[in-house]
Amino acid sequence: MSENEKKHCIAIFAHDGINSHHCGVGTVIQAHLQLLPSVMHEVYPIKQYAMYAVTPYQTPKSPAYSEEIKHLSMSICQSQGGDLIEVSNGSDGSVSWGNKDNWKTCSVNGAIVANQLIEKHESCIFMFHDDPFAGAASIVHSYNISNRSVKSIWIPHSTSLLNDYPKPRTDRLSWEYECATRIKENSDIQIGYTCEFMKQHLIQSFHIPKSSLTPARIGVNLNEMHRENTQKKVYNIRRFLNSGSFIFSYGRAHPTKGFHQLIEAFLKVSDVLGMNLIILAPSDQELSNYSKLIKRKTANHENRILIITNFNNRLPHDVIAHDNCSIVAAVSKSEPCGLVPMETRRGQHKSGPIMIVSNSGGLAEQVKDQIDGFLVEPDNIDAMAALFIKISKLSTEKRISICAEASQTLKTKYDAAQNLRETVSLLIGEY
Repeated sequence: MSENEKKHCIAIFAHDGINSHHCGVGTVIQAHLQLLPSVMHEVYPIKQYAMYAVTPYQTPKSPAYSEEIKHLSMSICQSQGGDLIEVSNGSDGSVSWGNKDNWKTCSVNGAIVANQLIEKHESCIFMFHDDPFAGAASIVHSYNISNRSVKSIWIPHSTSLLNDYPKPRTDRLSWEYECATRIKENSDIQIGYTCEFMKQHLIQSFHIPKSSLTPARIGVNLNEMHRENTQKKVYNIRRFLNSGSFIFSYGRAHPTKGFHQLIEAFLKVSDVLGMNLIILAPSDQELSNYSKLIKRKTANHENRILIITNFNNRLPHDVIAHDNCSIVAAVSKSEPCGLVPMETRRGQHKSGPIMIVSNSGGLAEQVKDQIDGFLVEPDNIDAMAALFIKISKLSTEKRISICAEASQTLKTKYDAAQNLRETVSLLIGEY
């Protein structure tokens, strides 16, 4: 049987990570694309699966578009007898996320592709990610496919109640409620939860029954370590990296990320701390005022605080791996899950960096306080400042112990290959 004649298929539908990289979802999708061929072979060695990646069409006008990522995604899929397929989301190719109208269009066109794949294969596994493809599964399964082996899962990586806290977008929230209601009425469709916090959130806020929920825990590709000596390639931050210990925080420039409070906490103790602060916060056009707020708070402190707004998906890895990276802080107020602790632990050196995360949302469940990191109330600036001082005074032996525990947590809970294997196996009932 040739590669193009595989009887079974698995398809990932996502707005980011296939021909672009804008946020953590893109990071997760890229790991899934890289790992799926080996995962499917391990779980189902007898069956050969063609692999597809479906995503909104984007042009270089889209800020997150990447020709390199698109080429890599296409190469992976084609090597598995599938392909990369772009669909319209109703925009001119400059929008990857968009609004409710874009999501409706994207879901319809995604469902059309899914039905075409059903016609070509004996069985199909469809993984629909986030709002742009939230409506696709219910459209696909509204057709009579009882004679086909088709399993679908919708994986929301966040919701408007979390991402747009404290003022949810009405159009997004109505779309999520509408799609969730349709999905939970169909036993052939599962809803994936990325962590235990998201599981409880979906149950409590969207009334999803446990029978409709399947673990779709996220993680990082443990084999995707630093591909080069990145300490020699430090972009425009060489001076900060090489001038002593520093605190690092990263994520998109959104008020819920808590960068403004992190800055305030740092400034309270900067005179005695002896560290610098680096924040990587790519600006969001819709939230440009928050980027301006961060810059105002750091005015007159440019010698101690560096704000980077140009996104580069390698930069977090480079900074975390640097010997001078002492602390990584993720102090979001309503993080659904959060890749920062996972990525930090994957890239850490022997004695650092030490994690500080919010005692809320999906971050809290990733850290055992004072054992493999530290927890802090996200609004408590004094507590953050005190933790900076406390961690700066830890002995080398204690830092090594914390990092060793953190590494073990990563391997046991946040191995992307292991978690993906669990999801696809449970999805079709052969785990």
